[in-house]
Amino acid sequence: MKKIIYIFLIVLISSIILINIFSIFNISLFGFRTFKIASGSMKPKYDINDLIVVKNKDNYKVNDVVTYKNASGEYVTHRIIKKDGNLFTLKGDYNNTEDKEIEKKDIVGKVIFKSKILKIANRLFTSTIFWLIMPMVFIVIMFLPSRKENDTK
Repeated sequence: MKKIIYIFLIVLISSIILINIFSIFNISLFGFRTFKIASGSMKPKYDINDLIVVKNKDNYKVNDVVTYKNASGEYVTHRIIKKDGNLFTLKGDYNNTEDKEIEKKDIVGKVIFKSKILKIANRLFTSTIFWLIMPMVFIVIMFLPSRKENDTK
C-alpha cells in the first residue's frame, strides 16, 4: 500500500512540475502547449489561473478561442471575431475593445481543453505550505507499518 501511495504522489507531483516547466518555457509536446490564464479578459469561460491546453491548427475560424503572441511578446488568449484571409481580429469576451489585427503566424494554437483539476493541483503544488508539509507526509508514510510486518507478529 505504501508503494502505491508513493508512486501516486510521485507521478502527481512530477506531472504538475512538468506542466509548469512546459508552460513557463513555452515548450510544445506533440504540438500541445499549456498556458495559464493571466487576466479576467475571457470571463466567465476562463478565469485567472485556469490552465489551458492549446493545439496548433492549420485553420482557424470565427469564434475559435486561440492563444497568440502579441507585439510585446506576451501570450494572449482571446476569441476570433473577424477573419480576412490570414488576418484575424480578436477580442476578450469580457473586454469592450478589439485587439490589434494579427496574422495567422502569430497564433500559437486553438484552446482545446481547460482543466479545473490541474488548476487546483497547480495551486496546491506551487504553494509554500505544500512544500513544508509534504516532506512530513513522506516521512509518516515511510514509518507506517506494512501489512506483512503486522501479519508476522
